[in-house]
Amino acid sequence: MAPRFGGGPSVVWGWPTLGTMRAVSVPERERLSAEARAIWDRHVAEQGTPATATRRDLLAAYSACLAQLEQVQGRLATEGLIIADDKGRPVEHPALKIQAALVGQVDKLAAAVR
Repeated sequence: MAPRFGGGPSVVWGWPTLGTMRAVSVPERERLSAEARAIWDRHVAEQGTPATATRRDLLAAYSACLAQLEQVQGRLATEGLIIADDKGRPVEHPALKIQAALVGQVDKLAAAVR
């Protein structure tokens, strides 16, 4: 049995076990937007809280990037892929470049947090 400290029976080595994420404040999670926290919570519910600060930072970055990607995709769905420029000419939506960059980041971070 691992030593227990800092809490009740659900806390081992000072970190929450699966299903107890909300009982312990994790600084990396607290600095995230509400959308990114929801992604963090889904990940933790499936795989548990990362044990090291580096892994928690990676999960925070993944959660933030994925939340931004979802926001960009929502904007593209609403505004369309082609928009009008200042002079009314059709142009590619600038968010498409942001989306491409975020997809690359999310792919790299997803591999790191697994």
